[in-house]
Amino acid sequence: LSAFGFVYLPLASRLDAAGDHGELDAVYAVVAKWVYVITFPGFLAFAAFPRDVLTVFFGAPYAGGAPALTLLAVGFLVNAAAGRNRQTLSALGHTAPLMMMTGVTFAVNLGANLLLVPRYGLLGAAAASAASYTTLNVVVCAYLRRRFAIDPLTGANVRTYLGLLALLPVAAGLSRVVTLDALSLPAFLVCAGVAALVVVAAVGGLQPDDDVVVAFVED
Repeated sequence: LSAFGFVYLPLASRLDAAGDHGELDAVYAVVAKWVYVITFPGFLAFAAFPRDVLTVFFGAPYAGGAPALTLLAVGFLVNAAAGRNRQTLSALGHTAPLMMMTGVTFAVNLGANLLLVPRYGLLGAAAASAASYTTLNVVVCAYLRRRFAIDPLTGANVRTYLGLLALLPVAAGLSRVVTLDALSLPAFLVCAGVAALVVVAAVGGLQPDDDVVVAFVED
């Protein structure tokens, strides 16, 4: 998501300066879709194999944080699905509303931590973070849709988002019989990436505007 942001923001600013919000909406949606697709294999690993991932990177003593990792993964997947919404709002010059929305998110995060951490500890902190990320993305996306008719939830994107989520129970079932290590984790990510592309094609998630992402990569 961050990597795409470096090339997306100048393009969004140029489209806004030209008054071409229709094209900005199309570019925003297609970038959001491919950020989600590229992110999804990592989400599958974090959500279905959280203990294995933590063991590979930090060692077995950290495997107890698996439920927290799964919650954080959900929050960041929502963030990926929403796309570069904050940068889009900045490119459109609406930084004051963005500041207020960020303030609301801070309040949600603070309140959720005060409520959940004393009772649930690490898991409560992860839930608070996921909730605040979700709140910020919902509010910013709602503002973009109402004010500028810019929305990441196109038909192709919704089909892609829901179609890829169908891989989650498959990965969860696989996690019951397979343990990932430092060698098999990269192989899983590659296989999940290939499966994700197959699913995107099968559900009709490919569209002519996808050449925008190809141009980004080439540049």
